[in-house]
Amino acid sequence: SLTANGATTYIWQPGNLTGNTINVTPAITTTYQVTGTALGCESDPAFVTVTVNANPTASFTITDNVICLDETASFTNTSTIDSGSITALYWDFDNGTLDTTGYTTSPLSQSYATHRTYNVKLSAMSDKGCLSDQFILPLSVNPLPVMT
Repeated sequence: SLTANGATTYIWQPGNLTGNTINVTPAITTTYQVTGTALGCESDPAFVTVTVNANPTASFTITDNVICLDETASFTNTSTIDSGSITALYWDFDNGTLDTTGYTTSPLSQSYATHRTYNVKLSAMSDKGCLSDQFILPLSVNPLPVMT
C-alpha cells in the first residue's frame, strides 16, 4: 500500500493509477512515481521503490523412495534461492515427526513403522522472511514378507 499526501488529486506511474493511496503487487522490484495536483498546480514527482525479494525453491531427494517396514529413509535438501540465502528448513516427514533446521545439505534420516505411502514435505525460509511453496515427494513403505 503506497500513500501520498498534500494534494487534491494524484497520478501514480507505472500504471496510471489515481488516488492518494494505491495497492500494488509487483512481481519484480519496481520504482513508483506519484505526482500531486492542488489548486491547478502540479507538484514535482516523488518516488518510492517497492523491493521484491526472491522466494526460495524448496526441493529434496530421497535416497530410496520405496523401503520396507522399520527401514530408514534418507532425505537430502536440494533447495535453492536466486538471491539472498536460505536460513531455515521446515520438514514434515508425515510420520509424526516435524523438523526445523537451519540450512543444511546433510542428509536427514527417518524410520517408518507403518505400511503405507507417506507424503514428505519441505518448505524453505529466506534471510528476508520469504517462504517457499511446499515441496512434496511420496515415500512408499512396504510390508515385510510373511514366511510360512
